Amino acid sequence: MSFGHQYALSRRGFCICCAVASGFVATCGWLGPSRAYAEARNLVDLIRDQAAKTPIKVHKLRGGVSILEGSGGNVAVLTGVDGKVFIDAGITASRRRILEAANGLSRDPITHLVNTHRAELAAYRDMLVAIHDNVAKLKRQGRSLEETIAANPTAAYDAKWGQFLITPAFFTRLVYEGA
Repeated sequence: MSFGHQYALSRRGFCICCAVASGFVATCGWLGPSRAYAEARNLVDLIRDQAAKTPIKVHKLRGGVSILEGSGGNVAVLTGVDGKVFIDAGITASRRRILEAANGLSRDPITHLVNTHRAELAAYRDMLVAIHDNVAKLKRQGRSLEETIAANPTAAYDAKWGQFLITPAFFTRLVYEGA
């Protein structure tokens, strides 16, 4: 049977989804902004703790190219006489196991790192700053929380960033509380 759309959910997305759903069920409903922020902080700790335990799988491809698969995404490793080149680096909680796996490929030092996520991080930062500024401006105008949500200060970013667990309205609530 074929479906019109296929949706892929990353491990990180799955963990976030499970944690948020558990928090929602455990509290029997909606979390207020301060409680949601606390839950989000606990969610980060949960992800880090899980990442610290997740094994790193080494997939040797060919010609000195390998993939380290595990927590924090995949890391490509190119080994050669001049040392190792990393394409991405994983997350801090996995550092020790990533280095152990990479040293299993070669004892040579890591000489270069190519971070493919820099542009995405800059775009994410820009989105956060813009939404904070939008919400702060609406608050200065004397708008209530409900009026601020109705003004949709996240609209320019909803297509890219507002399609997961934290809805634009919920994110606006969080920002409004802190702005």
